Amino acid sequence: MLKTMKEKHFVESIIPRLTPLTRIKLLYRLGEEDKFDLNDYKKKVHDKGATVVLVKSSVDEIAGGFTSIPWQNKSHVQMSDPEALLFSVTHEKKYPVQDKDKAVF
Repeated sequence: MLKTMKEKHFVESIIPRLTPLTRIKLLYRLGEEDKFDLNDYKKKVHDKGATVVLVKSSVDEIAGGFTSIPWQNKSHVQMSDPEALLFSVTHEKKYPVQDKDKAVF
């Protein structure tokens, strides 16, 4: 999804503790024809540690989010993450999460 070095460097520059030596593993991917399945997504990403989510829109804009704490398989539990953030790769902007105490749900 990140095709240029500029896009990759932008994401690397805003994610806390992300270095060229950081091991990154793809946990979940949808093809253009796939339908999002929340239960499948949860099975693959919950309890895996820090998470970066990237989304490509139908007009080829790329945005994402980061949380330093693992997603957990608990219903209706909000968790605090002072490092959580949202970002636009397309516009090279970083947006702080408004309420860090409810950063992960």
